[in-house]
Amino acid sequence: MNAGDATFHSCWTYHNAASNTTENTRIVFAIEYYDADATIPLQPPTNEWRAANLARWFPGAVPWGPAATAKNPAILSPAIDGAIDTCFLRVACGRIPSLSRLVQNPLP
Repeated sequence: MNAGDATFHSCWTYHNAASNTTENTRIVFAIEYYDADATIPLQPPTNEWRAANLARWFPGAVPWGPAATAKNPAILSPAIDGAIDTCFLRVACGRIPSLSRLVQNPLP
């Protein structure tokens, strides 16, 4: 892939990106769909990164509680015959700082 290219894939597809070794910030945009019945995992986050991610994307959510939050709105309603289930959308926009900047100023 070249700079500026994009991929579309299932979240189950193994993928990664190399570290940002440039002086430029990398912009990231991700869209995730999940079932309306999704819940927050029962076990607590295993590290600070996961705890920060949970707090950022699922504010106020509690273990085993619904994953639905103000940042995760319902985008489909149930069909009369139940053929279409409600699902929620999470849109993640972010910036990945250059590796040299990250080393100088680590994320929490």
